[in-house]
Amino acid sequence: MNDTLMPEWMKKKQEQVELENAKQEAIRQRDLAVASLIQLKSPDFWKRLKEQLGIAVEFLPKLGLQGQITDTFESVRVSMSRPGAYPNQTYTDLSLQPRSIHCTTLNGGAYELNFSTHSDTEICVVQSNTYTPPLNPEEAAKLILEKMMEIIRKQGG
Repeated sequence: MNDTLMPEWMKKKQEQVELENAKQEAIRQRDLAVASLIQLKSPDFWKRLKEQLGIAVEFLPKLGLQGQITDTFESVRVSMSRPGAYPNQTYTDLSLQPRSIHCTTLNGGAYELNFSTHSDTEICVVQSNTYTPPLNPEEAAKLILEKMMEIIRKQGG
């Protein structure tokens, strides 16, 4: 087969196909790099999130609330209550998944904090199905606890 005889329109099509294949390969390589970064950094993010939750729970009495954190390696339960004649309470169970942190809150439903990249070297989480800016561990802890505080507030009493 003599390529010099190939029609010009076919040469252009071939270039387009090769360009599209190169783009797809670049996307695949980027996805692999992101997945590798998340796999590498998510255990540290999880550890830092648990630390931030623990610190915040310690200061809940300053807001008239009580809290407790129960930690295992793969999951955490954050409990919160408002003492009184009509005590209000809720909890959130968090579990580390390969690409997210799964959160289930009593009377608040389930949601995911999906890992994403913040830069070429740092990861963050974003809440699924809503617009949230990228969150570091401290901001993620704030989001989790504020959701719980809202449930306590709505319970009244």
